[in-house]
Amino acid sequence: MQIPQLEKHYYRSGILHRIEFYADRKRYGVTKSYYESGILKWETPYINDERHGIVKDHYMSGDLASAKPFMNGKIQGTIKDFCESGALECETPCENGQLHGIKKVYYETGILKWETSYINGKISGIENNYQKSGVPAPNTKADRKHWADNIAASENLWG
Repeated sequence: MQIPQLEKHYYRSGILHRIEFYADRKRYGVTKSYYESGILKWETPYINDERHGIVKDHYMSGDLASAKPFMNGKIQGTIKDFCESGALECETPCENGQLHGIKKVYYETGILKWETSYINGKISGIENNYQKSGVPAPNTKADRKHWADNIAASENLWG
């Protein structure tokens, strides 16, 4: 393997946009992208041109927006999304690149808002909803079309 070479990309303004490392025409190491303000936008670790490690997205403030664990190019583990305040907004468990387990969404106060069970990327069971006080709301079936659309859109990000 060649020694990884640094490649830099710039905005038209001359501000650094992205840095990447390549060896043998494959990405290695951490690729970073920046807002034009210079604040880190996202960072993605690569091994042999596949995402491997925690992919992090950041708000324009620099605060963490999400953390997505990858192994050999596939989502593996729990995706965590955060509010701009820093509060945990959502936990999405994945195995082999598919939703698998109980996805949980929280109010900004940290109280559970709703949870939905997935098996191999498909909704399984009833969605449990909670009021802002934490009291369970009446159970309803998840809107399958809504979630199918979200899953399809997410697959583009998880590749």
